[in-house]
Amino acid sequence: MIQPKHFLWRAEGKVGVITLNRPERKNPLTFESYAELKDLFETLPSVQDVKIVVVTGAGGNFCSGGDVHEIIGPLTKMQMPQLLEFTRMTGDLIKAMRHCPQPVISSVEGVCAGAGALIALFSDLRYAAPGARVAFLFVRVGLAGCDMGACAMLPRVIGQGRAAELLYTGRSMSAEEGLAWGFFNRVADPVLPVALEVAAELASGPTFAHAAPGMEREPRRGDRDGGAGAGDLHADARLPARLRSVRRQAQTGVRRRLMDRFAHYDWPFFEPRHAQLAREADAWCAGNLGYARGEDADSICRRLVQDLGCAGFLARCVGEDLDVRSIALLREVLAYHAALADFAFVMQGLGSGPIALAGAAGLKEKYLAPAASGDAIAAFALSEPYAGSDVQAMSTTARRAGGGWTLNGTKTWISNGGIAHFYVVFAKADEGITAFVVDAADLDASERIEIVAPHPMATVRLRNSKAVLLGEPGQGFKLAMRNLDIFRTTVAAAALGFSRRAFDEALARARERKMFGQALAEFQMTQAKLADMATRIEAGALLAYRAGWKRDVKGEPVTREAAMAKMFATEAAQQVVDDAVQICGGLGVMRGHPVERLYREVRALRIYEGATEVQKVIIARELLKP
Repeated sequence: MIQPKHFLWRAEGKVGVITLNRPERKNPLTFESYAELKDLFETLPSVQDVKIVVVTGAGGNFCSGGDVHEIIGPLTKMQMPQLLEFTRMTGDLIKAMRHCPQPVISSVEGVCAGAGALIALFSDLRYAAPGARVAFLFVRVGLAGCDMGACAMLPRVIGQGRAAELLYTGRSMSAEEGLAWGFFNRVADPVLPVALEVAAELASGPTFAHAAPGMEREPRRGDRDGGAGAGDLHADARLPARLRSVRRQAQTGVRRRLMDRFAHYDWPFFEPRHAQLAREADAWCAGNLGYARGEDADSICRRLVQDLGCAGFLARCVGEDLDVRSIALLREVLAYHAALADFAFVMQGLGSGPIALAGAAGLKEKYLAPAASGDAIAAFALSEPYAGSDVQAMSTTARRAGGGWTLNGTKTWISNGGIAHFYVVFAKADEGITAFVVDAADLDASERIEIVAPHPMATVRLRNSKAVLLGEPGQGFKLAMRNLDIFRTTVAAAALGFSRRAFDEALARARERKMFGQALAEFQMTQAKLADMATRIEAGALLAYRAGWKRDVKGEPVTREAAMAKMFATEAAQQVVDDAVQICGGLGVMRGHPVERLYREVRALRIYEGATEVQKVIIARELLKP
């Protein structure tokens, strides 16, 4: 039930109407109304009987932006870091609008300024009264569009020149200008009945999913030391302007090839729904992987988990009846675009998988739904300082205490350590290795670990930590292996994502780079390298998706097949990325170039979830079984 306190909400048939209701001040936003608007747009995906949303204002005005007394006044006294932090509040509201599947229509009268102008800008349709005036006033407090999105979206709507004038002068745009420039769809008097009529017409048609146009943010420079800010997600922001231009042109072809690849998968391992899922994920990545200057890996991963949950992707890897091919395809696409997106996605599945496989009904209810929605971050705690591949060397202990259990010991190399809300922890009980669930408040994950491709990782210390038994005592090792058998195949898919991105980067560079009077791609040595790269990628793909198909369709054990796929695809990815660095030459080792980033990111795949050497042992043991 939607019952906001700081604006009005009503449903007219299938049309939801938001009325900003502070007419005495031209409907400004307060901190409370910001929060409620964001909550409403995040709730709407689950509201089945509302098909479209109209935003309007009371008293002849749309919205004057942030409240002068509560928000704008304090902003004028803030330093830049505080100002940028403020922009995140508006940015979160805009993001919630963009993720909302229902189309949004703005009915604009009178003043439409600041945050109000952004609400109108990111609506799907905009109708105006003749006296409407739109102004992006951020420059008056020392900002332009910043990460709230105006700098990215307004030029797409009205053109670069006009957008720059409005953003950097703060002058208002009249309804007549807005109509001529394409900002408004129509000018009408009165305007609200027209907007409601259009909304009712759209709502009466077929059910469809929609979100505000994707906002591809310009890549921004990350931390100077190459930390896990936007520099790791969009590292080519560091490249010279000429090379960025070349890269953007190449990316258009890259994305087209990626889309064609998924559209034309005719292997027997796939069904049409898999190609559609891959296309949806690719489109989502194109519009949702821009992050603010200096954001660290923790912040990015928290946001990615929420975004992936909101988009519905986490539900593909969290739950009891998982389709490995879907998880693998999503990992391949996410890894192609951004390693942290792949990491945030799969850790929700790996961390919650044992609960789905062996948890009691109460545990599943408590942890799985929040993990699937992105409201709770999961972690999988198996490794120890002296027990990685050799799980039997585990020294963390579990003891019964009253009606529950307590754990003592140390876990390390724990992904999502420090940001997770709950941990699946494996410890030795009297019966043998046993699985438990431990809430973050009951352990210490303050000792963080920095690695070559930054992502959240920590050493976790358990000191009489309260734990909830997961499955049967003594069955933890089998449970961990069952979980890894599901996700080990998808490590191969992530390796494919890295490989394909490296290959596309190398191919684009080989075509563009001139040497001794001809393109680098015209040399036979380059052609031989490209041929080897392409062959390794396709061989890895066949192994990975055969393993997924065998588990999903045949319902057979895939311990051997998953190990083969993981071993080959990750080793192949390392070679493909190394070859891409070689083809790119000096650019390939330049901090910020995509293949330099891939060179750092791909290395861990040959270690986690069982090193290559362990996979060989697994394969041999499976082959030698009687």
